[in-house]
Amino acid sequence: GGSFGTADGLIRNNVTRLNGDQGTVEVVDATLQVTERTPTLSLPLHRFNGVSGSVVVDYELVGISATPTNDFVADAGQIVFGPGVTNLAIDLVLVNDVAIEGDEDLALVLTNASGGNLGAMTNTTVTILDDDSAIEFTLAATNFFENEGTVTIDLSRTGVTDTEVNVPFI
Repeated sequence: GGSFGTADGLIRNNVTRLNGDQGTVEVVDATLQVTERTPTLSLPLHRFNGVSGSVVVDYELVGISATPTNDFVADAGQIVFGPGVTNLAIDLVLVNDVAIEGDEDLALVLTNASGGNLGAMTNTTVTILDDDSAIEFTLAATNFFENEGTVTIDLSRTGVTDTEVNVPFI
């Protein structure tokens, strides 16, 4: 138990206001990683130092080495922290292509807080981990006689190898 003495400079017995400010909004993580085959990644935001009223924050997903529409769905808009809300997320939608292109980066950028403040962490850099592979013949050309029976032709797989791949042949 215990009691509070004052609120807003007035004597208030057993009552005070908690979190009277509208607060500050930041990204939770400075960096995140996700595999390309993941359909959606939630990018968490946090509001602290107050939860009264609403805070509106502009956001944008910006390609660094990742290309909008080819690697992720471009998105920009506003996110609203209503009264009492401390945690929200922006969904990043990924595009799973088949190009072997290496890991690529994009950023979530927060700007223009209205009704509250932006904290020190306004950007999250997301690395999309490439998960594609290619299958190639190990020899550019080879010859066999038709009466040799069974022939073994070797293939080589490059890129990510933690998934199953089927190679159709005739």
